[in-house]
Amino acid sequence: MSAENQQTETKPNGQTPEDKAIEKKKPREPKLGDAATAMDFSNGENFALLQRVAGVLADSDLVPAIYKGKLANCLIALNMAERLRADPLMVMQNLYIVQGKPGWSAKFLIATVNQSGKFTKLRYEWAGAPNTPEWGCRAWAIELLTNERLDGPWITWKLANDEGWVNKSGSKWRTMPLKMFMYRAGAWFVDVYCPELSMGLPTSEDLEDAPIIDLTRTGDGYGFQEAPDDQPAKPNGSTQAQSFADRLTQPREGAAPLQTEEEPEPVASFSPSPEPQEEATEQPAGDGGMAAEDDLRATAQALLDKCLATSGKKMTTREKMKTAFKTELVKEIPAAKLGAAIDLLNSILES
Repeated sequence: MSAENQQTETKPNGQTPEDKAIEKKKPREPKLGDAATAMDFSNGENFALLQRVAGVLADSDLVPAIYKGKLANCLIALNMAERLRADPLMVMQNLYIVQGKPGWSAKFLIATVNQSGKFTKLRYEWAGAPNTPEWGCRAWAIELLTNERLDGPWITWKLANDEGWVNKSGSKWRTMPLKMFMYRAGAWFVDVYCPELSMGLPTSEDLEDAPIIDLTRTGDGYGFQEAPDDQPAKPNGSTQAQSFADRLTQPREGAAPLQTEEEPEPVASFSPSPEPQEEATEQPAGDGGMAAEDDLRATAQALLDKCLATSGKKMTTREKMKTAFKTELVKEIPAAKLGAAIDLLNSILES
């Protein structure tokens, strides 16, 4: 046999067929997560599998934008799907973030109740004539364990109007009220009888309709704080502007002098302050730091022009000026209220 025949045939990469056969027989190196029994946070193996699956979903173009490329968001959604025994993609498509808080869509909660096996499918009971305050709907179902009928809270047209759902921007209550009644009634049924199905999360509709916390100025006048419980919250809009303007027209103790680009000269006709100054200051003492009427009116006009030129403040400025002083023009504001107008305009610019 020639030397060529005695040599074992080799491949260009230097591996013989025998080497490749041996390599194929080698077991695959185990990976963390191979021994997982569920996708949750209970142990390292399960958590590793959760991360691997979350990584695949984060790379997908089919997931919503809040999950695209965000491993942590996908990981949390997967864990929620595991606890609800729901499809992960369905959970991702029905979990919304409103004002930084997560919330379910109402139709997802209704579907969860129908598939839970605890109740019959949700049904809806109606009352009242359409477009009357008593017009409303409630969801009900039979609990399979006790065979008892469970009635959810009534959602009425009066409630929808009182809560501001009907007239809020972009509301569907006027165009499709029947659907909105059933969505809200189904979600409230879950809140009352099976909150574990929603995992304690509200609906996205509840988050969108959540009231805005009323803020009041702090004692020093330089900040804001939540309205105290012992005081009724002031409604926003014209009433708040009126009360704010009334407070500004009251005498102010220890108010700092108005600072303008050109410091006004003291007016001799003003009476001096009854309390003598302990230390000499550069502020005019004849009027307690208040400028003449023309200077005050010019300052108020400059602040008004700045408010009207600022994006988002034009409508607010006009509403508050008209409510507080019955006019939007600085020249029509009485001289006695020019100081209040300046403070009001400054507060709008600072907000």
